[in-house]
Amino acid sequence: MSLTDDIERLRAIPLLSVLDDEGLRLLAFNAEKKSASDAQSIFFIGDPASGALLIMDGFLSQMELVGGEMKERRRLSVGTIVDPYALISETRRTYTGKAFGELTYMVLERASFLKVMENYPDLAERVQDYLSDDIADVTASFSKVASRLDCLN
Repeated sequence: MSLTDDIERLRAIPLLSVLDDEGLRLLAFNAEKKSASDAQSIFFIGDPASGALLIMDGFLSQMELVGGEMKERRRLSVGTIVDPYALISETRRTYTGKAFGELTYMVLERASFLKVMENYPDLAERVQDYLSDDIADVTASFSKVASRLDCLN
């Protein structure tokens, strides 16, 4: 897979779609591609997240502890970015990630992303606008859920 293909994959991610070609090129160039075999753990719940992961091929199982057993909550597929907010702030993994079948993914480190933001302030402003909109959408969703829960009481 070429650098151009990697740039296009990154461009398809809503958070990164606000970046220009140069910003995407720098991210793609600094990203590390990794692979994992079936059932191999990629990260564990509580691990520090040094950045985000982009699923390039295969599936990643979101595993959570339920009743003392690890169970798959959801299966993430090609094009999914895992922990996108880890690109801008220190976070911890909220679940265990395991390969489901053969998995190929790209590691996008926070340090590289922040370097792009530092070198291209206009891009940082676009990312900030995107995140503000995204947070507003999440807050609105929580408000709807809270309203429904209030109706149950």
